[in-house]
Amino acid sequence: MPPLRQQPIQKVLEAFNLGRNEMAHALHVAPYTVSRWAAGRSQPTGLSKAVISALNMVAMKLKEEPAKREVIRGRIQLGIGSVIYYGLREARR
Repeated sequence: MPPLRQQPIQKVLEAFNLGRNEMAHALHVAPYTVSRWAAGRSQPTGLSKAVISALNMVAMKLKEEPAKREVIRGRIQLGIGSVIYYGLREARR
């Protein structure tokens, strides 16, 4: 059996040291939904998918910059509007 691939949401949670409840709040979804995404039982769609994708790109770019990742973590905790703005802006750099 091949190893399970880590889900994009799980990468974001780990990169930005976030709990599932925090991410659920930011994306305006139930914590259970984030848990299902992390376990690979379902996949995000629409805006949630776009935000998670952008945050994954940012996480890869900032792998060696913990201070910047902490700033983004704070933005994620503020909510989705801030996440979209900052995440998409950083992904385009």
